[in-house]
Amino acid sequence: MSPSSRHVLQSCERRHWPKAFTICKAIDSAFDASDANDHLGVQETRQSLQANLLPDAAVDLQAGPLRQKTLSRLVDSKLLAELKADPSTDETYKAHLGLQGLTGAGAWLTAAPVDDERTLDPQLFQTALRRRLRLRVQDEDSFCPLCGGTMDRYGDHALVCPCHGDRTVRHNALRNVVYTDACRGSLGAEKEKAGLLPGRPPDDGLPQRPEEPEQNQRQRRRPADVFLRRLGAGGPTALDFACTSGLRADRIQLSQNTPETVLAKYEDTKREFKAPGETETTERLCANQGLRFMPMVVEAHSGGWSKTARDILDSIAKSVATSWREDNEIASLAIAQRLSLTLHRENARAVVKRRCEATPLAAPDAAPADEPGLW
Repeated sequence: MSPSSRHVLQSCERRHWPKAFTICKAIDSAFDASDANDHLGVQETRQSLQANLLPDAAVDLQAGPLRQKTLSRLVDSKLLAELKADPSTDETYKAHLGLQGLTGAGAWLTAAPVDDERTLDPQLFQTALRRRLRLRVQDEDSFCPLCGGTMDRYGDHALVCPCHGDRTVRHNALRNVVYTDACRGSLGAEKEKAGLLPGRPPDDGLPQRPEEPEQNQRQRRRPADVFLRRLGAGGPTALDFACTSGLRADRIQLSQNTPETVLAKYEDTKREFKAPGETETTERLCANQGLRFMPMVVEAHSGGWSKTARDILDSIAKSVATSWREDNEIASLAIAQRLSLTLHRENARAVVKRRCEATPLAAPDAAPADEPGLW
């Protein structure tokens, strides 16, 4: 019997239902409301539960009712620890498990099919779900038809393939979702705003166009994928979007143990970047012009966002909620779901284009063709 049996009796006592005990006593003269002899199996259930938890995850079942979600999460934590500790488990699979635990990675799974960037075609959904469960998207490894590299059976290559512009499409799609919500929040948003940084000096050693005026040089320097004229007390802010993969060979160990570090390191890379001929980092150049430079880093494989990006998205959600008199949590969840679905939609499209089979593996029905003209 489940631990909830004990809670039912305790609830009866708290709600003053003595008649329930009277009836039980009438049915069985040996009925013991205190269950001193563990006839309800509470002790056995408690021992069984504790055996499926990590040693430091003790649960006091007598402290009060516990949610099933809480108990399931504790059981899952032990299963995850055992998988990671098992030397026979594939290293890439361990990294996959770590990345799927990043904040925001599973937001797309809870989204209702609303026509505001929260829909996913059946074929793309099947592909995205296979990747989430680490199932094969094709029978075996093959050659990528676009770059000639190895298209692995799990579709990881499609996320980093440099050909056919899929990474750029994914980047722009994510940028557009945030831009739309920033506009809804009345944040003075602009895409790819030019002129935020001064033009490069003519003696920086780089190829120059002597006839090109200073204004044109400024137009070519755009540190903001989305520029916000105002964002809380931070003032003008430049959002720079970037996708990174935690399944790169040099990041497998980090993804297994501290997946957040993968995002934090790439944030630092974006902040400390120096363009050829520059002596100062992008972040410092923006600060000199009175701008906050904010890297919006997402892990491409799972969809988890960096801490900086999550803070910015929360601020945008609050502005949207204030402007449209919505609940903060609902507005924040909607943005997270749209971004998550957008990422996995574009990932799935990239996989489908490179997969050697014409249809998904074990598809129950014929999946509709991808919408023409998108690629």
